[in-house]
Amino acid sequence: MSRLTLLAVGKLKQSFYAQAADHYRSLLTRHLRLTETEVRDAPAKLPDDQRKQREAATLLDKRDPRSPLLAMDERGKALDSRAFSLTLVDYWETGRTPCLILGGPLGLASQVRERADRVLSLGSMTLPHELARVVLLEQIYRAVSIWRGFPYHND
Repeated sequence: MSRLTLLAVGKLKQSFYAQAADHYRSLLTRHLRLTETEVRDAPAKLPDDQRKQREAATLLDKRDPRSPLLAMDERGKALDSRAFSLTLVDYWETGRTPCLILGGPLGLASQVRERADRVLSLGSMTLPHELARVVLLEQIYRAVSIWRGFPYHND
């Protein structure tokens, strides 16, 4: 079974985001071994740059250095769903476990983007980080459905 790691800053605090994320996780577990790790938000009393640096250090510490790193960032390349699917499938078909990193409310520090194999974007609009996590889980499920030929994705 293919594997994927998702590292994210913060918990899903709003119940509707948590429910939506649970829905996509339950769909994914049939087809993919998803490891999801939440790291704590850095203290709000710190300046923004220090918060991002601290979160980045924790995220990078939690990742498996053998896994290709895909940083989700507004500065990244936006892919359509098919291209995102092909990106993940390229890793899965070679036995690798991609690690997707999603920052917190302030985004990702440059050190995460610099260490990433690829920097991807969910689009040019700004999303709350909790919603971005749900959208990313949905897109992972869509990627799997495209790969496996499920009738979920319509062209």
